[in-house]
Formats: sequence, structure tokens, C-alpha cells
Amino acid sequence: MPAFDKSFNFNCDVGDALQGSGKTGTFGYLLAYSSSGMTLSNDIQVANPARGQAGVTVATGATISCCGLIQKFRFDGDADGPIRISCYVSRANAANMRAVLSRSLTSSSVRFRPYILNYEASSWYEAVWTQNHDQAAGNLDTKNGAIQAEIASKRVTIGSLADAAFHQYDFRAIPGAGTQTTFHLATSPTSKFVKLWGGDDD
Repeated sequence: MPAFDKSFNFNCDVGDALQGSGKTGTFGYLLAYSSSGMTLSNDIQVANPARGQAGVTVATGATISCCGLIQKFRFDGDADGPIRISCYVSRANAANMRAVLSRSLTSSSVRFRPYILNYEASSWYEAVWTQNHDQAAGNLDTKNGAIQAEIASKRVTIGSLADAAFHQYDFRAIPGAGTQTTFHLATSPTSKFVKLWGGDDD
């Protein structure tokens, strides 16, 4: 399956991203996430595969710290369109998320910061990132009155690391009223786009 299919839809190699060094592909990281008064901790540290790569400016250190490893990123590029993310979080973050989702939410506000690296033509490039390291501000979407966020109760093992057990978390966000986030997106090293999420995109 290609890393990119249509719109800005990326399928990421979670197992290889977790193992890090020497691996190539499409790697996605949830660098920040907060909702309903709860902030996920950045308790996942993985090797930065693009360290020292020209043109990579967001993550430049030896490691990347994140609160989730992205498996799928879906965005049609429209200013008012939803962003859907499927990712894997730690057991501790999953427990906190489950506690929040199990009660009636007084607010559906959400802030998140996705980051995706892709490898093509023997080099890495940044496929998804937010300008100025901003967290995208919006609301968890609803369908028939139900919040579109779900944390799996069953742990799964990713890749060949027996102790790497995570929980899948899926959410769909829509822009918040009066908010605007600038997304930088790329479908190849030379095909780059700037999209406003939450504002007019002329």
C-alpha cells in the first residue's frame, strides 16, 4: 500500500517507526494531544530516522518524543473538513483517555499536533507538520450525538518488540470556531502544499 493515496491520506509504518534506526518508510508521530482537560504525556521516545537530513526542520534531534505513533492520517484539504487520525498510545495514556471518554464530556475541545516523515528517492521529507509548532485547535466531531473518539481496551504488540504493547486510539476532529491552523503537507519531495484548517483557503 502506498504511503499516500488520495487527498492527504497517509498510511504509516508504525512498527518500523518504533524500531527506528535504519528503517525507512512513512513514519507518523502525534507530538501533542489534549482534550477535555486531559493532556497525554510524551512517553514514547523513538530514534529520529531523518536526523541530519537537509530540509527536515521540525524534528532535528537524535530522538523524537511523542504521545502516539500515527497509523493513519486522513484530511481532504478543505478548511472546514475533518481530520481523522488513528494512532497507538501507551498503556498509561490509554488509561487516562479511557477515564475521560467514560464520562459525559462537558467540552469536546481538542488540541493536537501531528508530524509525518516520508522516505522517497533516498531521502526523507516532512509530509505533515503545523506551522510554528502550533497545535491544531478544534473539537472532536460527533455522529448521531456520539463523540467520534475511541480508545481500544485490548492491548496490541507492535512489530517485533515483545514488550511494545500499545492501545489504538482513533479520533476525528473538526476546526473550532474562530481558530485557524496552518498545515504544511507534501505528497513528494517537490509537491508541497499549505492548507489553512479552520479558515478560508483561497
